[in-house]
Amino acid sequence: MAFEPVDGDLVLSVGANAFRNCSNLTEITLPDSLTTIGPYAFVNCTSLTNITLPDSVTRIENGAFYDGTNLTAITFTSNPPANDRQERIRKL
Repeated sequence: MAFEPVDGDLVLSVGANAFRNCSNLTEITLPDSLTTIGPYAFVNCTSLTNITLPDSVTRIENGAFYDGTNLTAITFTSNPPANDRQERIRKL
């Protein structure tokens, strides 16, 4: 699944519970314009195995990937310093 501009506007956030219980969601492409992933946005997305976060993401709310039991890889579009990378993952 990929995000597309809506009426020419860029997608800036994934809202709270946006993909809650989407157990068939296996992959998603997040746009470079994305800044925020809301609380429980991908909660219980049990088929999602990996996700790539664009550098534009500055806020990941509590439980964004909660109960993602098959989520085994979180990568970033660039390679931030190790301390920053660890801090960003800790917040997931």
